[in-house]
Amino acid sequence: MAGIHVLHRHPFSPFDQTPSAEASSFLAMPIPDEILPQVTGENFRHRLGTFPVEITNWLPLDEETVLTIELKKKLLETRRDEVVGFKAGGEAVAQEAAVLVSRWAGVELSSTGINALVEASSLVADDLAVLQPVKSADGNEKLLLTAAVVCCPSRWTLAEKIGHDMLAVHAPVAKYAEHVGAAVDNYFQRITVEKPVWRSNWIIQDHPALFQPVIPPGPLLENPQDLWIRMERQT
Repeated sequence: MAGIHVLHRHPFSPFDQTPSAEASSFLAMPIPDEILPQVTGENFRHRLGTFPVEITNWLPLDEETVLTIELKKKLLETRRDEVVGFKAGGEAVAQEAAVLVSRWAGVELSSTGINALVEASSLVADDLAVLQPVKSADGNEKLLLTAAVVCCPSRWTLAEKIGHDMLAVHAPVAKYAEHVGAAVDNYFQRITVEKPVWRSNWIIQDHPALFQPVIPPGPLLENPQDLWIRMERQT
């Protein structure tokens, strides 16, 4: 994996590649009020922050959808090992998730297993990650990340997350275990297909690339006005 950030202002170009000339005209999309953080103050605490979502609004389109899908297709073609993760035994759940996405998009899949998830990923802007209940050696069941196509990582690699539970996946997040670790695990045990939900996630970064699996060795910018607010809508 390359590890040198190329300074640019185009989210749809990888962090380590110089954008094409026309990318210089890109303007960031305004952040919808409904996905902005709603809790302010000095006593910060991670929250689940889930809200009901109508299935018709599960994977909505916007002015960045086409650009994001184009980025994903290029990454899947040229850097597949960096954006596709899979553990043996996850074939069925990968295909189940892929079918849900393809049906929503109105497209028939031509592949199976993890390849079906890759195919479905090219239909939508969203990254696709599948949790699977797996029994551990002590007989307890845990939800593990067993299949995923993640083309928009925020300074983490899919290879280091695949095969782990949510607590391990979020280990680098300060206060995650203390604030919401148990709540997230309990929530995923109770969630049902009849009641889909959405939540937002945000981070302030000094580089706009959506595909950004590498942490730079130091700050990339000096002026705070040049920082980016990266928002993610998760369902």
